[in-house]
Amino acid sequence: ARVAFGSVVAETLGADYHVTAVSGIGLVRNYSDMYDARPMPEVYDSEYLQVMGSRAYDHELFHPDAILIVLGTNDFSPGDNPPEDPRPSMVVADYVDAYVAFVDKHLETHPMAQVFAVGRAMLTNGWPNATDTFRTDLEDALTAVEEHYVSAGETRVHKFLIDKVPGAGCGTHPSVQEHALTAEAVEPFV
Repeated sequence: ARVAFGSVVAETLGADYHVTAVSGIGLVRNYSDMYDARPMPEVYDSEYLQVMGSRAYDHELFHPDAILIVLGTNDFSPGDNPPEDPRPSMVVADYVDAYVAFVDKHLETHPMAQVFAVGRAMLTNGWPNATDTFRTDLEDALTAVEEHYVSAGETRVHKFLIDKVPGAGCGTHPSVQEHALTAEAVEPFV
């Protein structure tokens, strides 16, 4: 986590940071339903995100100036389920509604923070099927989230789409060097 782009951005800016993450987690649905199927909004208030019945995290312990929400890859990807994936296709409007609710919670809990809806570029269109539009769907969803707040006069929510990187790390995830390049792109925006 220390070499992932969010941490690198925080360190470059001289900021304290707090990482809230679970491998494979999504906002609405996770990469896999073979393990803990609770998405981020259901575990976010827990001190230990992957422990059922964990005590609550005290959000008063840390009030960030910036919140980067980097979710969506696991929601929109086909996941590691069989080709006949029993999960319904992600509907952009449903994702937008869930994202807005999650952002609203952050804005309420941390009223001085700027929120960045970050689109991580692990998704692609045309895979595994030629008609798949996973990357476009996530980008459209984040655009709709930003437009929701702009139309409401809310100036604390910003969209940032990360350009596609090759994914030279484990399992097509970004490598350390790719995270460093991503941090260079994200840091001036933040």
